[in-house]
Amino acid sequence: MTLARTAPDEETAAGGQGSASVAPIRREIAGVALPVAFGAVVWVGGQSVVAALLGHLGGDALYVRGLLIPAGLLFIALQEALEVVTQVGAARCLGRDDPAALRGLFARLNAVGLACCGVVAVAVSLAAPAVASLLHVPSGAAGDFVAVLRWNALVTVLGVPVNVTTALLRGGGRPRGAAALTFSVVCVQIAGVWLFGLRGGLGAFSLPWATGASMLLGVALGGGLLWRSRLLGAERRTAAPGAQTGPPVDVRALVLGIGLPIAATFVMLSANNLVVEWILTPFGARTVAGYGAAVTVQSVAVVPALALGTATAVTANRRWSAGDPSALRAAHRVGLRIAIGVYVAVAVLGLLAAGPLARAMASDPAAGAEVAAFLHIIGPSYVGLGPLLFQLTFLEQIGAGRLAATVNLCSFSVTLAVGGVAARALDAPHALYVVWAVANLLGVAWVTTLTLRRVDRMDRTDRVGRTGRAGGAR
Repeated sequence: MTLARTAPDEETAAGGQGSASVAPIRREIAGVALPVAFGAVVWVGGQSVVAALLGHLGGDALYVRGLLIPAGLLFIALQEALEVVTQVGAARCLGRDDPAALRGLFARLNAVGLACCGVVAVAVSLAAPAVASLLHVPSGAAGDFVAVLRWNALVTVLGVPVNVTTALLRGGGRPRGAAALTFSVVCVQIAGVWLFGLRGGLGAFSLPWATGASMLLGVALGGGLLWRSRLLGAERRTAAPGAQTGPPVDVRALVLGIGLPIAATFVMLSANNLVVEWILTPFGARTVAGYGAAVTVQSVAVVPALALGTATAVTANRRWSAGDPSALRAAHRVGLRIAIGVYVAVAVLGLLAAGPLARAMASDPAAGAEVAAFLHIIGPSYVGLGPLLFQLTFLEQIGAGRLAATVNLCSFSVTLAVGGVAARALDAPHALYVVWAVANLLGVAWVTTLTLRRVDRMDRTDRVGRTGRAGGAR
């Protein structure tokens, strides 16, 4: 598949000159965003269904699942870093028509991912008792928590090939195949929790069993999709004479410049959730369980922002590698407009659906009330959170991951410091949620300014670099 070179009139989208020039970029973003959003909604929605099933099992199943969130985010950090690096690398290889580089990218990232995920799995398993002590897990639930955490960590390693394959399909122009793979994996996981948990009586132990079965299916199905797509088997095509392309794809630069900052961001997110649960611990197990269920719902609400950020970055990377120097500015402007419109609707829907979602997520009235309170307080701030996350995702995937990680560190630190003090001083967990909502609304203006400045700087640097390469070629 050869990416058509950008016509001169399309490049004027960077300057906003006319809707006709913006339309091709909007169509390209939508063509990637819709399958990516579908896959992400299926994945995160599936986790909501899993949480809802556990919430109706009785006992400590939902409580244990809520305590797994911080450790789970460590693995998500690795998975997201691998996926984004694979995705960006695949998009750039596609723009350059270089399947040989794509094959090398796939092999190297699988090896790196398995090694890193294995090390983290062992570390989490060894630290499980200490985590239970830190979170003051009651003695009746501590044994189950430690055992489930250890088994879940080990089976998560199986997901590395699935994550790399899914990202390769997305970045390589096969987002529907990636969505189909995600859909299949999630269906098996939900069926496993229902079968092992509700029917088999395993409770929280149904999580590692269901996850292991879904990952094994994903490895087999992902291999079939890659073979059918022929992304890794095609011969390199020769670019048209005089065609301009970006620099070669450097896997090491992608890992260090994009993968590491993304992994660091998710490690910070894990630490953020751990601190939030520590702040909420004095308010009782039902408050912690309600927070865990509410965060699962919020994970669905942020999917459009992450999908739009991914699709916009994939579009920008392809066009940049194919020779369009204005791709970053044009794609960001179009994607941001879409994100603002989408999240006005999401904020309204979040308020209207807070009650039904709370009842669906927890059978315990007290835990359900905490879910509803979280959504009522933070839901309206999604109008700021959505565009904020869209821009951070875009920055991460165009090589400005260090800036995105720095923004996240500042945001997490201030929110937890102010919100934690307020919650403990007022003896009210909802004070933390109010601070969280205010931070979402104030943060979007700051992040938009930073993103616009970084995109303009990268655009100017890229134009100078391309001029230098063109002069050297002559």
